[in-house]
Amino acid sequence: MVGSKGNINGSWTLLDSTFLDLHEGARTGLCLYDFTGDGILDLVLGNFRGGLSFWRSDAVSGIAARVNSQASFTISPNPGNGQVAINLGQAVSTGQWVLRDVLGQVVLRTTSTGPKTNLDLSGIASGTYLIRLEGPAPTATQRLVVAHGDR
Repeated sequence: MVGSKGNINGSWTLLDSTFLDLHEGARTGLCLYDFTGDGILDLVLGNFRGGLSFWRSDAVSGIAARVNSQASFTISPNPGNGQVAINLGQAVSTGQWVLRDVLGQVVLRTTSTGPKTNLDLSGIASGTYLIRLEGPAPTATQRLVVAHGDR
């Protein structure tokens, strides 16, 4: 939108109905801030229905991974509080398990110990995370909720 300089309450002309060709829903609001500390602005979008998206300034972001409903591994228990077991079943088990927070920052990285790996969550803050096995064979990304209770 374009308005007359210094007249924020004046008439505005719509120039474009999208921002960066993103379609995040009706009544969307945005915030630009350098959350990652790299000197380049990142983008947080919120919409009327309660959705929230985070777009990092770099080309690669773990948070942008699509969560797969037909995951190639299981997590139990989920939510977890002290330790969770990740079971790959028959899938390839080489690589590293990477746990990322809602900003895409790596909070835990551990080597896969085969078809079943136990993750210690005692040092991880309560919240929602994305977990993925990164290695030669692609795997799905899943949500992991950490709920420590009354800490």
